[in-house]
Amino acid sequence: MNAIDIQLKPFMTLVANIVKKIFYNQEEALNEAILENLFSGSKLDKEAINSIVEELTRLLKKAGYHNWDSQDFMKELIAKKLPQNYRNIFQRFWNKEKDSIHEALAKKSIFNNTLKNITWRVDLKTRTRHVLNLNDPVAIVEFKIGNVDNVDDNNLNLNDKTVLFECDKNDLQFLVKEMKEIHNAIQNFSSQNN
Repeated sequence: MNAIDIQLKPFMTLVANIVKKIFYNQEEALNEAILENLFSGSKLDKEAINSIVEELTRLLKKAGYHNWDSQDFMKELIAKKLPQNYRNIFQRFWNKEKDSIHEALAKKSIFNNTLKNITWRVDLKTRTRHVLNLNDPVAIVEFKIGNVDNVDDNNLNLNDKTVLFECDKNDLQFLVKEMKEIHNAIQNFSSQNN
């Protein structure tokens, strides 16, 4: 990595602003005016500053996409020949932010609708058109599904859909069985990747 001619506090502000830009889509977090301010006491030219920003961006993207733990992150910082005091605060920053960065990346990777909420109640069906005296419990289930994009401050999306259905004991057993199979498949996949 190029020689970093920047104080520790502006360096951490730079790293935080790179994270805001690449993981949280806050383009304004890293513009020319901010870079000039952060590197105001530096002797580096614009090209060297851009090179540092690009290298830190690549490092953070790689760490985020691979969900590096603290040790992996430190190995990479050492390989980049970052000075010890910068490595220490950079690693503390990573340890604090890596889960939210991973969550932001996971959210970006969702392009279909997702389950947002489930509500349910149990009713007692007392009769039907053909049977006058019936005492069967049924579950009334409501799934709220929607896309994670374009939500407002209240986490509401006008494109959310509600699926409302009724299921008896047999339907519910089938639903639970299918959900367990989905859960087991995800668990198996997760354990293979760890």
